[in-house]
Amino acid sequence: MSKETGGAAFPDPGRAQSAQHRKDLTETGMTLRDYFAAQALTGLINEPSEGRGGSTAGDICAANNKLQDNVQGVLAHAAYSIADAMLAERAK
Repeated sequence: MSKETGGAAFPDPGRAQSAQHRKDLTETGMTLRDYFAAQALTGLINEPSEGRGGSTAGDICAANNKLQDNVQGVLAHAAYSIADAMLAERAK
């Protein structure tokens, strides 16, 4: 994957019994980027709108000139954008 993923979200090298096992425990599963995106998505879905009584999801779609029927794609893109920003801030 070309994007910086932040590595494994929940690495557990302490219980490794061999070098290969250590690699498997630290490089597989959900990436930190995926974890951050999942957490951001939860917030985006549950956060009420700051504006006109709608939802954050609706506001994001409106800001991106997208139709409500594409809300899943817009929210997924927004969640990964937030995750990328979190990884960039973490790297500072």
